[in-house]
Order: sequence, then C-alpha cells, then structure tokens
Amino acid sequence: MSVAAKKIVATKRFGTAVVEVSVGDITEQYGFDTIVLPTNERMARDGKVGAAIRVKTDAAALAEACRKLPPLERCSVALTAVTGLPSPNIIHCRAPQLGVMDASDGLRDAYRNILELRLRLVERSRALGRGEGV
Repeated sequence: MSVAAKKIVATKRFGTAVVEVSVGDITEQYGFDTIVLPTNERMARDGKVGAAIRVKTDAAALAEACRKLPPLERCSVALTAVTGLPSPNIIHCRAPQLGVMDASDGLRDAYRNILELRLRLVERSRALGRGEGV
C-alpha cells in the first residue's frame, strides 16, 4: 500500500471534533481513523468507494460484520472495524432518498448522526486508554 499524502480541501471544527474533507483515494490515505461510506439499508459495499474497499480489505470479514448489524434506516449510521486499510473504522451511512423526504433535512440528519457516532468512538477510545472499559 502506498503512502498517499492527504489533500485537505475543507476543515470544520464541531466542539472538540475536527472534520477534514480530503480528495484522493481514501483507501490509501493515512492520518484518518474513520472512513464514511455511503450505503444502502443492508450496508452493501457498492459504488466506487465500496469497490475500492472490497479490493483492499478482508471483504469476507467486513461483509460478516455488516450482516450482524440491523438494516439501516434512512439517514442512520453504523460502525464496523476494517482491516487492510490505514483507517481502522468504517461508518456506513444510509443517505436520504431524494423525493421521499426533504433532502436538506435528510442530509443534515445524516451528517449529525455521523458526527455523533464518531464522537462516541473517540470517547470510547479515551475511556479504554484510561483503563475504564466500556
């Protein structure tokens, strides 16, 4: 795996969390601990990002982790671990369906759910680092 430089195109702080948006092959970018993958209710790894992830990870283990989770409602998220990528986590996000609900409200809800899940991941990591368990 090559070490690809991060090309950050946007940065936004939400409380203590910093969200960086970068351009490039996310399966080769170091310095991120979570990839956000747009998906459907069954967390299929379709599309260009999903295909790149399938090629570079333990696809069977990732598929099994996704099968163990309940189907995603619109704008909801789920977390799975992944091996084979610089980022050890994937947040699967089911985006709003255009025409079914107001797209801007749906996107706002999806982004909020992504950020809340990411914040819980950071808090869990800090608690484990302090030996508190979860």
